[in-house]
Amino acid sequence: MKFDVSPSGMHQTGQKATSQGQDLVADVKTLLGSLEEAAGTCGGPIANELARLAGDVSQKTHVMSSRVQVTVDGAGKATNAHVEGDHEMQNNARQNQSGTENAGQDMPGHGAR
Repeated sequence: MKFDVSPSGMHQTGQKATSQGQDLVADVKTLLGSLEEAAGTCGGPIANELARLAGDVSQKTHVMSSRVQVTVDGAGKATNAHVEGDHEMQNNARQNQSGTENAGQDMPGHGAR
């Protein structure tokens, strides 16, 4: 699996994660609705266990989505820092290059006084 860490690649990754997250939310809502319906039909201890399962699914889905969000945000921050570092290195190289080109102009040539 390739992972594109360019800004456009990270943007696409973020869009995919958001889309898949929305799909997951819809699937979990469907599951929870089905569990609630089944609990209402069954009653008694089975209903209690289905309610507990629904609570577990909700909690674990929330934890998972929080971790995915933190991961995507962290990857975006790392990519931004990488891009800023590239720009800083380019600027430093340009400044050093222009400093080298101008250095000879300040010194008098052979025989100058």
